[in-house]
Amino acid sequence: MKLEAELNKIHGRVIKLLDSIKGYELERRRVRLEERKYNLAKQKLSGAFEVNPETGEIDDESDDPSDDLDV
Repeated sequence: MKLEAELNKIHGRVIKLLDSIKGYELERRRVRLEERKYNLAKQKLSGAFEVNPETGEIDDESDDPSDDLDV
C-alpha cells in the first residue's frame, strides 16, 4: 500500500509537469504570434514590406537571432 501511495504521488507530479510544459509551449506560441503580428504592423506603417524571394509572401518573421534560442 505504501508503494502504491508513492506511485500515485509520482504519477501526480508527472501529470503536473506535463501540464506545465504544455502551458509553456502554448504561451511560447502565443508570444511568437504576437511578435509576427507586431512585425507585420510595423511593416504596414513604414510601407516597406519584406518579401521572401522563394515564396513571394510577406516575411513577418523577426530577424533577431535571440528568437531562436530555446531555454
